[in-house]
Amino acid sequence: MKLLKYLLGEGVQPQVRDSVNALWGLGALPQIRGTWFYVDPTSGANTNAGTSADNAVADIQTAYALCTSGAGDGIVLLSAGTTASGTTSYLTHPLLWTKHGITVFGAAAPVRMFGRARVATKDVTTGSITTISFTNSGTSDYISDSAGGFITAGFKVGDKIIVDSTSNTNDGTYTITALTATKMTLDTGDSLTTESAATAGATVITNYCTEVINISGNNNTFYNVHMFNADTASTSVGGLVITGDRNAFINCHVVGGGGCAAAATISSLELGASADENTFVGCTFGSDTIDRGDNANTEVSITGTAYRNRFYGCEFLSMAGSGTAHGAIKSSAAGNLGTDIIFRDCDFICFRPNEAASMASVFIGTAPTSGRILILGTSALSGYAAWDAAGGNDRVYVGMPTYAASGAGGIPTTI
Repeated sequence: MKLLKYLLGEGVQPQVRDSVNALWGLGALPQIRGTWFYVDPTSGANTNAGTSADNAVADIQTAYALCTSGAGDGIVLLSAGTTASGTTSYLTHPLLWTKHGITVFGAAAPVRMFGRARVATKDVTTGSITTISFTNSGTSDYISDSAGGFITAGFKVGDKIIVDSTSNTNDGTYTITALTATKMTLDTGDSLTTESAATAGATVITNYCTEVINISGNNNTFYNVHMFNADTASTSVGGLVITGDRNAFINCHVVGGGGCAAAATISSLELGASADENTFVGCTFGSDTIDRGDNANTEVSITGTAYRNRFYGCEFLSMAGSGTAHGAIKSSAAGNLGTDIIFRDCDFICFRPNEAASMASVFIGTAPTSGRILILGTSALSGYAAWDAAGGNDRVYVGMPTYAASGAGGIPTTI
């Protein structure tokens, strides 16, 4: 009922009512000013125009490129078949969303989490091969494969890659700016040492996605979209990164660090500098099937000065199999909140296998010196011992009854 309350706009978000009705098949697509472009991972082709379901493109990157910033265009993510490939638009590098005013609609069952209108990362690798050489050209250095396997492996322009060779001479991270089957041209800031394939020895090149989508644009709306970072690289720690203003997310599920080893840098949502006035309604962040370990990681990470962000009826979901360090909300610096951030009617749940000890605190990190974290309405926690365990922070305010022993009124101390 809480989800329906916020999605259908009972006094909180009435402006989304018509669009949310469409999620339940009760109406047409949300009204937009521009053109709808369709994505069909099953039968779409990037040679199509994308302007109808019959001539859909194959992935969200292509549809995004077709949209004009500020024109009010939209993207429909179609879901087909019974396999992950039929319901997922895969990315081999993060989608850098710089455009404004685009609406993204997931045409799939409006479930609370792990929806089938998905945008997910995809591991790409050469495997361990002995045909890779490296060239320092003096301008744009490049990597060669005499076997011509780069495109077949699935690499694309824009991919960030990790090189791991027997010689270790050119091991590091790079960015692809041009690509053929035999040649990867790298960013002008990337530097290689000229080395033959025989000298380099067995080499593995893999991609990595630091996040799924990075939104610096403004006034974009996402309905019923699942974003999942499944990459296994140690740097693939993020889900959705926002530095733009006035973007809205309705019934979306975002998971960061879904495939990499547990680390303190993992988060599902990052609010960076200038991420102002963004709204999240009925969304879920994180998963209770991915072990965050005994690390100071989190589902919402505030990494820059962000103003007036609002969360209504959202869930923050995690699992930690050991320790007490994981949190749900984290601030990395004292100046990260310009004004208050509000979580109204939100649930913070950390699953504890075998009923292990609760995490120490919902909020972790550095207390902001300006602005407060307000936990309001019927918000609840489970698997956390406190809203803010650090004495002296005094920046987390909870507008609900005082904790009391179970059965004694107030909010139960254990759930």
